[in-house]
Amino acid sequence: MKNFISKEAAQDAAMQAEMPMQAATRMPAKVSTETPKAKIALILAVFNSTIFEEVRNSVGNATAYMHKGQNVVKKKTKKVTNPNSPEQQKQRKRFPSLVELAASFAPAIKIGLKYAKETKHTVENYFVRVNKGNVIVSEGLVMSIDYENLVLSKGSRALPDKANATIDAESRMLTLAFDEQDPEEFIAHAANDDVFYCCLVEKTLLKTKTVRLATRSELADSPQTVSIPRTWEVAAENIAVYLFCTDKSGKKTSRTFFVTLE
Repeated sequence: MKNFISKEAAQDAAMQAEMPMQAATRMPAKVSTETPKAKIALILAVFNSTIFEEVRNSVGNATAYMHKGQNVVKKKTKKVTNPNSPEQQKQRKRFPSLVELAASFAPAIKIGLKYAKETKHTVENYFVRVNKGNVIVSEGLVMSIDYENLVLSKGSRALPDKANATIDAESRMLTLAFDEQDPEEFIAHAANDDVFYCCLVEKTLLKTKTVRLATRSELADSPQTVSIPRTWEVAAENIAVYLFCTDKSGKKTSRTFFVTLE
């Protein structure tokens, strides 16, 4: 004959959720343990009593339900996360900064990351993902940006070995000069009609300017110039310069080349 659990005993177990109920045919299930930041569910008992065959509701801090044809009572889920831990405070500081950066770099990344991103991401979301390590938040919650390693484009398209960049404060012009390429030299992942782009960043204002420069075959013919917006502070330490290229279709892209200003 099956063991019988009194109504009073069932209510006491459901209301207090302190002692596992005796099972008629099985022992109480083991308590699962997870990391402190995970949700914790405490299974009180798996049992086979006719009184609870149709129970599906919560009573107090306990919930009864059917699982694989068996009656199960478990303690309600609770959270033990600490929303004010130092790491979580840093994350709350880092994420808005990355979103702001993505908005500022939108003209460049819509060219450089358009076909590199995974299908489930927008270009802006993909930028946040690949650059999350380039926004640094200190213990004092002071945010800084690793401009040299920002990713505006991804791919294997070939870039020049070297680019010389200078700024003329008076004329507010950036000049880029590239080494002359031997026309007979074969370069993998390159074509004469590859298109080069330049992205300038004003660090104080967090403003950007993206321009199309020239094709690969045109780069060595003459230096390339880019005008600097009149509202920007023209100083080498306040401006970052990036280069990348795409093939003619725009679907194949190079990595991002950070250019050091002279």
